[in-house]
Amino acid sequence: MRIVVAGGTGVVGTPTVEAVRSAGHEAVVLSRSHGVDLVSGRGLEAALTGADAVIDVVSVETLKASTAIEFFTAATGKLLAAAADTGVGHVVLLSIVGIDRIPYDYYAGKVAQEKLVSAAALADMVRAYARRIGYRGWIPALNVPGPQMAGMRAGKALPGPDAVRGTQTFAEWLAEAVPARAD
Repeated sequence: MRIVVAGGTGVVGTPTVEAVRSAGHEAVVLSRSHGVDLVSGRGLEAALTGADAVIDVVSVETLKASTAIEFFTAATGKLLAAAADTGVGHVVLLSIVGIDRIPYDYYAGKVAQEKLVSAAALADMVRAYARRIGYRGWIPALNVPGPQMAGMRAGKALPGPDAVRGTQTFAEWLAEAVPARAD
């Protein structure tokens, strides 16, 4: 597997790259020192071409909410767009449990980053379905407003911890349930 590690030279990125390589996968390091700038997007699509997955462990040194929000939304927004454009199958984000309940400026940026990644997941599923049935047109990602959809986005409609859960992924269901159209 070819796995791209965004922020692969940082405190978390360096051991992540080592773990990817130790597991026998090819690790591609994304960092400014490797010619890729996530905020501007420079070198991003070339680095993601042929990748199977992206692990996003980027960080920014700041204690200012506005700086953190600006960085994480720009960097992760560009990363998600490039991943979609190059057909990367999975984007994994390093998160910090409970940060949405802690009033710390840096965390405001991480929460904004998580919202971007969460929003990109419903759009990815819709796009996968559309590709499967042969639709090739533009599919916009919409963030539907209102308390009902806010609850949905927050995961409040998901089963509880005692629920019986299946193991089939969306991709497996899609391949089984929806015949692929050949154009």
